[in-house]
Amino acid sequence: MIWAYLFIANVAMLAHFGFLAFLIGGGFWAWSRPWLLVPHLVTAGWGFGIETWHWTCPLTELEQWARRSAGQPGLEPTGFIDTYIKGTMYPAELNPQVLALVAAVVLASWVGLGVRLGLRRRRRDLGATAAAPPSPARDTLGATTNRPGGGSHVNVIEGTNQRNVAVVTGASSGIGEASARALAEQGWTVVCAARRTDRVEAVADEIGGVAVTLDVTDQGSVDGLVARLDELDRPVDLLVHVAGGAFGLDPVADAKVEDWQKMLELNVVGSLRVVQAMLPLLRRAPAAQIIMLTSTAADVNYEGGGGYCAAKHGEAALTRTLRLELSGEPIRVCEIAPGMVATPEFNLVRFDGDSDKAAATYEGVDRPLDEHDVARGVVWAATAPAHLNVDLMVLRPVAQAAQHKVFRGHLYDDDVR
Repeated sequence: MIWAYLFIANVAMLAHFGFLAFLIGGGFWAWSRPWLLVPHLVTAGWGFGIETWHWTCPLTELEQWARRSAGQPGLEPTGFIDTYIKGTMYPAELNPQVLALVAAVVLASWVGLGVRLGLRRRRRDLGATAAAPPSPARDTLGATTNRPGGGSHVNVIEGTNQRNVAVVTGASSGIGEASARALAEQGWTVVCAARRTDRVEAVADEIGGVAVTLDVTDQGSVDGLVARLDELDRPVDLLVHVAGGAFGLDPVADAKVEDWQKMLELNVVGSLRVVQAMLPLLRRAPAAQIIMLTSTAADVNYEGGGGYCAAKHGEAALTRTLRLELSGEPIRVCEIAPGMVATPEFNLVRFDGDSDKAAATYEGVDRPLDEHDVARGVVWAATAPAHLNVDLMVLRPVAQAAQHKVFRGHLYDDDVR
């Protein structure tokens, strides 16, 4: 039976060490599991009572009985602490200092837990405000804010009915402009960022937003965007990165190196600059989102599209890698990949202003997508609940069954919407 008594004694000893570990660290564990606070308070009270007023500890009594039953000497007269810790981990005369240190650590854990629970409560209150009934108001930057009752995305400033700030790049025309307008209608204060100052200022003025001149191929310009956002002193919880473009439709054998360089610099390196600059701002928000506009060309190649496909492959790789790297943070990373979209300028730029070539792309296609169709997708992803991530949203017109299969002919009567 001796082995049984020793087994009980050793279990009691290990339980004692676990008791001490929980006494010191339980408050920190409660940061992620608040229900642990109550047993930790009991443990801390009991532990300090045992050491300060020499209360009788049941574990000490159990180990004493088991060791003596096994024919071994019992614990020191003052119990577990004197036997196993004093003189081994620290001299007995340091007991008051050690007690004070343990007390300080325990109190620090409680203070940290209180702060964390306070922040959690604040985030919950923000979410409740975001889901409140519509309440139109004029925010401090001049934007009308209407919060949709169905939206549960956490983007309303506490104590106000103001939504946070959304940054839209490429906002002077096309998908970027349409997205900026659509988000403003949903109540965001939109920072419209684009290269053409006059155009982006006009858009921002019309929607009550803020205009910033931005060239994503210039690091100084990107830094200027962040500086302007810091001046607003408002939470930024949404980045919609649209800025990009295509140049030329030449086969690989005849492609201009400078066209490929421009596409890679604009679509890939420019995206990297913007994401790197914006991440510190987005991380300050209770919940944030990055929406990257790539293309179906990111996954399917086509003749003449080598440079553009390579650039969009790169941008998609950046986006999908970023989602993996931000795992564990409350930041959603969404990729929206449009197919055939007949925007006013995309193909004009691609074909160096040749309107005939630009129009031929959509010739005979019954209702290709336009910029407003894509903006609907942006708003849908942006207003989804904070826990719901749209990894990839592919948008194509019905006439485009695949990248390489486009129906050119009549599909819809005029009254079909």
